Amino acid sequence: MIARLLSPLGRIVLGAALVTVALAAAYLEGSASAKRRCAEQALTRRLAATEAELAAQRDAALAAAREVDALERHLTQARQEIRTYAKQLEARGRLHACRLDADDIRRLRAIR
Repeated sequence: MIARLLSPLGRIVLGAALVTVALAAAYLEGSASAKRRCAEQALTRRLAATEAELAAQRDAALAAAREVDALERHLTQARQEIRTYAKQLEARGRLHACRLDADDIRRLRAIR
């Protein structure tokens, strides 16, 4: 058996086998490397999409907070206008407090 491997034909077959094994190993390594690169790129794209979504949600939360602040200021102002109007009605006296004229109606409609 060893004599056959040491013969010229045996050396050619052995060399071909070694080249085939080396090519197969290189192919498998290249294939694994390509799969890793593909997975890495997919994760990079997913991370970028997640970061963009997070930024959009952060912007939406800031906009909502600004809207809440504006609504709270408006509510405070409306409550103050209502208190002022109630005091003015009380100042009219009991007999005239329930008599609302057109100016009173416009003023009440303006409070929103």
